[in-house]
Amino acid sequence: MFSVCGNVSKLIDWAHATENKFDKNITKQDVELSNALKFFGFRKLQDINPTKLKKQYRDLIKKAHPDNGGSIQQTQEVNKYYKILEKQFKK
Repeated sequence: MFSVCGNVSKLIDWAHATENKFDKNITKQDVELSNALKFFGFRKLQDINPTKLKKQYRDLIKKAHPDNGGSIQQTQEVNKYYKILEKQFKK
């Protein structure tokens, strides 16, 4: 699952480099939401609910935690994307 971590920054760099080629209606928040969905292994926002999200978060945070062989950076990334997805249910 964490192979996505390294690719996220590449995806963001690519998105910035090709920004002029895409629809200007796509916002930074749209890109972040898409990255968060991919990171958590979901295809679209309609596929998840708060219970599924929390379960996936717990699984990922266990793997990412430094005490379990992960790193602080991985833990921060899981938390960052979790907050992005969690906001979608608080609207």
